[in-house]
Amino acid sequence: MTMAPLWFQLVTCLCLVTSSHAWFFSRRYPTARARTQVSEDCKVKGQEGSCDFYTCFEERLPCGKNWYNLKYGRPYCLDFKTFASKFSYEGQQFINGTASCMGQELMSWYEKNRFNCHDYTHFAFKALSRCYFKNHFCDVARLDALKFVSIYRPKHLFSSGAFKIWREIVRFAFYCESEVFKYFVTSLYDAIFVN
Repeated sequence: MTMAPLWFQLVTCLCLVTSSHAWFFSRRYPTARARTQVSEDCKVKGQEGSCDFYTCFEERLPCGKNWYNLKYGRPYCLDFKTFASKFSYEGQQFINGTASCMGQELMSWYEKNRFNCHDYTHFAFKALSRCYFKNHFCDVARLDALKFVSIYRPKHLFSSGAFKIWREIVRFAFYCESEVFKYFVTSLYDAIFVN
């Protein structure tokens, strides 16, 4: 009987550990509680893919700077919108489509009166994957890999909670054509460790 490669064993262990609800891994996560009523203006911002949606969402249901809206959602939305003109036409379509998709995906959470910030962050990352795939990430990554790499912050790949990001990267690896994913990861590696 042959053993699975070491990398596979490590990824499997990480998946089991991070998805475990064993007492020695349990933590208390903040609960966002509604401070205001649902705003129609904020809902429109979400539907249109405006980065301001993350701000009005956070004002209504605050999780804080270490959770999805302020740590990932708004900063990356602003970066993508700021640098959209440097992307190919397809890349620009991807950016606009993904922003709008995320607003629609997160709307049901915005309309809640309370939620666990950890659960919301997990949902948001899964929603991000759905929106990426819906907007043809694999095709756009082939055209704009270096532009994506210039936007993503390497520090997020190695910070607390980074496993959510790595899980989505693995999801992309299985979904995208292997050569596209290999080129994207090589570009990311070069940006982090070579340049």
